[in-house]
Amino acid sequence: MLNASTLARPPTCSVDAAEHLKVLTELTDCKERYYRLGADLRRLRTQVGDKGSMPTASTTNDETNHEIELLHQTQRALNASIAQNEALHAEFAQFRRDADARDRQARARIEALVAELETAKAYVDEVKQSSPCSNAVAALRRHLRDKTDELDAVVADNESLRQDIVVERARRHEASRERDGLRVMVQELQADLADAVCRRRSNNHDDDDDDDEAASAGVLSQLRTDNSRLCALLADTTEFARFKMHVSLEGASYVQRPGTPPEDNLMAWGRLVSGLQPRYAGKVADHSPDHFDMEPSSPPPQKAASASNSPDALAKTEELRWVPSKVLHLVRAFQRRHCSNVAPHHFDAWVLKLHAVWHERCLAKVRHVVDAHRKHAAEMRRQVQHSMPYDAVVHTREIERLRHDVLELTQKLLRGGRKGQRRRSSPHLR
Repeated sequence: MLNASTLARPPTCSVDAAEHLKVLTELTDCKERYYRLGADLRRLRTQVGDKGSMPTASTTNDETNHEIELLHQTQRALNASIAQNEALHAEFAQFRRDADARDRQARARIEALVAELETAKAYVDEVKQSSPCSNAVAALRRHLRDKTDELDAVVADNESLRQDIVVERARRHEASRERDGLRVMVQELQADLADAVCRRRSNNHDDDDDDDEAASAGVLSQLRTDNSRLCALLADTTEFARFKMHVSLEGASYVQRPGTPPEDNLMAWGRLVSGLQPRYAGKVADHSPDHFDMEPSSPPPQKAASASNSPDALAKTEELRWVPSKVLHLVRAFQRRHCSNVAPHHFDAWVLKLHAVWHERCLAKVRHVVDAHRKHAAEMRRQVQHSMPYDAVVHTREIERLRHDVLELTQKLLRGGRKGQRRRSSPHLR
């Protein structure tokens, strides 16, 4: 810190001492060389005057001329050194004048800074002695402390709500699992009820013919076997997994259950027909599709024995069971009315080719729909995982609002302190 003893010191010139010493040394060397050359010149002139009356050789004259030339060169160098010395003296004098001017400016600036420092000290003492400003600051600090406590309370409530949400989600997951188990039990009970109804109907329409009873029992057992196998097969399909996912999301807060098109199940059954054939192919030939009210296709006589037992024929017969009965009625009516002259196996082959083309087209559409639904399900699952509950959003907004209020109060406090300082410092600065 500056004081009076520092300001009372005499001004010092910030001249480089090494540079000054170098200039003085060069000046002394130049003077010595000048004196030495003058002595050599006088000595040579004396020798030339003494040897002027005596006969001399040409070699002595040449040496004398050479020495004179050297003396002239030395004199020119000495004159150049003297000029350089004078220039250095002038530059050194200008440097001293500039250093004195800078020193005076620095002293003036130091005096101004000392005066400003004294004014600031007086203002600080005055601010410390004033009590209204300190009361306002204390009140604002108390208000800020209250807001901070309120913000901490809201944050604690938000954390507790998040924990409650986690517990509620776990409870909902357990409830969905229990609901799935109950749904499976209901399906099993419905299947048992259907079996009981079938048995009751069979008992009510009991006939004395043992062959009809055996056929009815075989058809009923076949239907039961088909039902159980279809349930086992459909449980492994992507359509059933998507249906199960939609059912599990029923009643969720942020997921709207879309309508599942019924065509998906039909297409899934059509794709799984070929997988059913190896399991009960032997029983397919025993039960013809007469209950669909259609005419069975009869192959040519020469190929009847081989075609009836071939896997392709069994698969086609089984595939006919999954075609809607209305379509079969329309096809057989068209065959009887317009294609009575066409062999039945040719007509069946033509119908199967048309069915294959439409089946491929429907499969392409179903693949497209399945991919779109899978993407939509993944997006909805991601939104459900990352979405926040309404209470958490409300508390987050409340926290942001309180933070904004705290920031505004802090800025008001700072602006009020600065305005008071400017208002009190204005008479001293003037």
